Amino acid sequence: MVLSTGQKKQTRDFFRDIYDMPLKGGGAILDNAQFTGRYLARSVSSMITESRRNIEASGTAFVSANIFKPQRNGYYRRTDAFLWRFNHIVIDIDYLGDFANDYDALEQRLEQNIHWFSESYGIPLPTHIVFTGSGGCHLYYVFESLPNGSERKMVEGIQATKMKLAAKWVETEKNLDSLGAGYQVDIKATDASRMLRVPGSIHEDTGRMCYMKRLAPRCYTYKSLCTLIEDKPWNGTYAMQNSMRDIDRSRNGFRKKTQITFSNRNMTSAWLGTKRLNELFRLAENGWGFMNCREITAHMAWIWAKDVGLYAEECEALLRRLNTLFYEPLSERELLYTAKGNGKSYLYRNETIRFKLGLEGSDGFFAGRRVREFKDRSGKAQRHKKLIAGLVLLGRKIKEIAQELKLSVSIIKRRRTEMKKSEGFTYWAGIQINTCCQI
Repeated sequence: MVLSTGQKKQTRDFFRDIYDMPLKGGGAILDNAQFTGRYLARSVSSMITESRRNIEASGTAFVSANIFKPQRNGYYRRTDAFLWRFNHIVIDIDYLGDFANDYDALEQRLEQNIHWFSESYGIPLPTHIVFTGSGGCHLYYVFESLPNGSERKMVEGIQATKMKLAAKWVETEKNLDSLGAGYQVDIKATDASRMLRVPGSIHEDTGRMCYMKRLAPRCYTYKSLCTLIEDKPWNGTYAMQNSMRDIDRSRNGFRKKTQITFSNRNMTSAWLGTKRLNELFRLAENGWGFMNCREITAHMAWIWAKDVGLYAEECEALLRRLNTLFYEPLSERELLYTAKGNGKSYLYRNETIRFKLGLEGSDGFFAGRRVREFKDRSGKAQRHKKLIAGLVLLGRKIKEIAQELKLSVSIIKRRRTEMKKSEGFTYWAGIQINTCCQI
């Protein structure tokens, strides 16, 4: 296809506004609609040229959100290990409808609401908004170029900042659109190696052009952006957890954690859920592939995670980790659909769990608490004495007896002394003891 003047302007303005920064030996990864033309562009001009080439060939161009640096041999991948620099954060807002009668009106209303919620809710205004062509948008927050650092720690701070921003926009998602199917903030799209549609591209489903508009008069500094999100310092780990909690509360409301006390045992559903999840992962790590029971396993894991009190996003992360241990992982959609089921929660007995998972009677998983059997210490000592006495009369030495009976040398010596001081070896060798052959 031949690019229009508008498409050329969009690609030029996008890369000059977003990617015009010191690359320091790194570059942005460009690709086409089929993701078969990966190319590392080390300058803004090459980014513009390559993206236009991809749009002409396939209709769409994609670019990595951040800058990557190749190894000395030129090899590179779109993974955290090659992340080099950051200068912006992107919040992805998806349109939930399959089709809109008037995309122009839909995008205009979305832009107005973005401005309104930024002013009314105190959410930092994005520097740029990119309408993807399908009704949704990408909100860009551009700041100064930051290195990932020798210990690759900057990516954690960027991710935490991104989640805090996402949590604030989730609070507004139900009110971003009052006419169409609505919007949802994609909280899964927070990985630093994400590929994004380049303005000037044509969306394959709607045929509309992706385009960018500038919203804020100037870019942020990273420090000022963090201050606007939260007015006190916070640890990255806790920021991620708190963001997930805020997102869950915005979407599902405040929920009171239920506590169930079983009549036969004084334990809560959270305690039992934790115990069973740990046992499930131990079973998986021991090589159990969950043949013919992946769906019911995912469903039980979901129920137990909810009993523990995990939020929805934490439950999904746990399911994905379990899915990697299946003999053949389920697709993302099938995994979550079968796990959540009809939304009901069931109390599974250990017998039912073992039957559902296909565990044999010899397996030690989901067997409940072990019953402590009475230890017949006196009878065990008598059996030891009889066997030891017989071997002594055959002329065996202490070490040989210990090796044959698989007992310690100290036990053999102690039992020999006890027999010498009492009835003697002949008596103990000839005594009749029930199940004397057991040790």
